[in-house]
Amino acid sequence: KDILEKVNTKSEEYVEKIKSIAYSILSDSSLLILGETGVGKTHFAKVVHDLSNRKNKNFISVNCSYLRQENLVTELFGWVRGSFTDAKQDGTGAIEAAEGGTLFLDEIGYADIDVQKSLLKFLDDGKYNKFGAKKNELEADVRLIFGTSGDLKNLIKKGLVLPEFYERINQVEFTIPPLRKRKEDIDSFVLSFLSNINKISETAIVF
Repeated sequence: KDILEKVNTKSEEYVEKIKSIAYSILSDSSLLILGETGVGKTHFAKVVHDLSNRKNKNFISVNCSYLRQENLVTELFGWVRGSFTDAKQDGTGAIEAAEGGTLFLDEIGYADIDVQKSLLKFLDDGKYNKFGAKKNELEADVRLIFGTSGDLKNLIKKGLVLPEFYERINQVEFTIPPLRKRKEDIDSFVLSFLSNINKISETAIVF
């Protein structure tokens, strides 16, 4: 019921999908959210975080498709001073920033094999190394949620995704249907948008 209040859908198909994963919300199991670009994967990941035992800690979101691979490593794991030209001091990565909370990695299919191996290690033992650090392994308590609009199984065939990585992040799988498949929700979206517009512009537009 709590999830449905936050997601606000009238689609029976979507409701059944939500019910199927509802009891995994309170666990620390990895969650893989599937869906086309724009369906609200980040919003759903935030809903999961807000209803979990980690709700009082940070929710951090990183879209892997927005970053070059060399930048994705430092964005996720941080870096140590001197590891690259402008690294004048140690840097904080998303994992460290999300300590105790949740890290959502959208478009995970864009992460290269080395990043996948590092994430796989973190999923297994909660340990990681900052970029450029040969020692001083760090630990973090973070729940990872993954998202993708792509076909990870096809990427496995192409050698771009490790089979063991896919198996590990796919402990619980959830697909968000696009709005064209749940047209009964369009009115709710319109009303929500109008309400926000009216508050911002101090108008009284009705639908």
